Amino acid sequence: MASQRLSPRKAVGFLRRLVPRVRPYRGQLLVTLVMLVVSTAVGLAFPLVVRQLLDAAFLAANGARLNRVALGLLLLFAFQAVINFGQSYLMAGVSERVIADLRKDLFGHLALQPPGFFSMRRVGELSSRLAADPAMIQQVLRFGVPELLRQGLFLIGALTLVTLTNPRLTLVTLTAIPLAILMGWLFGRRVRRVSTSIQDTLAVAIARAEQVFTQIRVVQSFTREAWEAERFAVDINKTRDLGLTRGLERASLTGVVTFTAFGAVVLVLWEGGRLVLAGALTPGTLVAFLLYAVTISGAITSLAGFWSQLQESAGAAQRIFELLDHPHELIEHGNARPLPEPVRGVVRYQDVWFRYGEGQPWVLKGIDADIREGSTVALVGSSGAGKSTLVSLLPRFFDAQKGLVCVDGNDVREVQLEDLRRAIGIV
Repeated sequence: MASQRLSPRKAVGFLRRLVPRVRPYRGQLLVTLVMLVVSTAVGLAFPLVVRQLLDAAFLAANGARLNRVALGLLLLFAFQAVINFGQSYLMAGVSERVIADLRKDLFGHLALQPPGFFSMRRVGELSSRLAADPAMIQQVLRFGVPELLRQGLFLIGALTLVTLTNPRLTLVTLTAIPLAILMGWLFGRRVRRVSTSIQDTLAVAIARAEQVFTQIRVVQSFTREAWEAERFAVDINKTRDLGLTRGLERASLTGVVTFTAFGAVVLVLWEGGRLVLAGALTPGTLVAFLLYAVTISGAITSLAGFWSQLQESAGAAQRIFELLDHPHELIEHGNARPLPEPVRGVVRYQDVWFRYGEGQPWVLKGIDADIREGSTVALVGSSGAGKSTLVSLLPRFFDAQKGLVCVDGNDVREVQLEDLRRAIGIV
């Protein structure tokens, strides 16, 4: 599955398809949201308490008030810790259940695909889709989305409070936001492309390893262990190099955004210090403003990191939903009837034509055969003559493009698949 570039709308669109899977847990999510809002409110209240601590306790030299404020802060953070525990535990439970349901649905969908579907895909690649890709989505559900909401609330709340405190310093703080958003968009898109390539390359390596392990006698009989190890090493080295590239992109994003955001903090400190010296601002208010500025800078950095994580998870969701959207090639018609019993075992192939895909050569051409009840028939022919293909048409592992395959006079495409396969023994 080749990776494709995802626009922001498509990236969010793939994750939006998870909403129906999350909806059954909306009760837990509502409680989690309330806890997250309360925890954020506690965090936003901290700078205001510090301002009171500095302006009232220190300037007034009031030791009793200092003790009360310190004790109040301790109790406030203890309350916040309990709230954070509850929010984290509930979100972990929801993400585990959602991803478990997603894996079960994906496996169930793949299990119903015909053998031809698996012959065109590596087993290791499908295994990676079941294991690695849902794990990436789970990281976003468990940590990314709560952190997005938390940092978004911090950003909005802190901006509101600093604007009310001192609009002039607020403008200085906001200088970091446009550049941080631009860097997050540029680097985030590049990280997503590299992350998708990593998953695809790793899936190829895993598929190669599974192929070697399942055919280890053949590999060792031809003394190809070193050759297979070299091929595996090429894929792993490519994955490593892509991982290093992704690490460089992430580090660049973090470095640029962090410098931009906290550079704004330095400007706030410089401009605020001038206001304190001029008597236009109290030291407590300046410290509170600095704490809010740090909160804003941290929120910007976290949101930029989340965009990178969102891009990676969107790539994982794209690969999963490509499989879930793949139609079942062998469809049981709604009017399919039960296979009449008792099954006598009369098999007829009538002018059967079959090939594995459009543009592929015909494997079977106009095959006619009648197999009587209770008879024993052996199919003999060279490798690739179509012996296995002919037999595979009987239990509908494939459907013939032309002609009829019948059991006891019943077209196998018109009877219930479960009845048909239950009547066939395969050794």
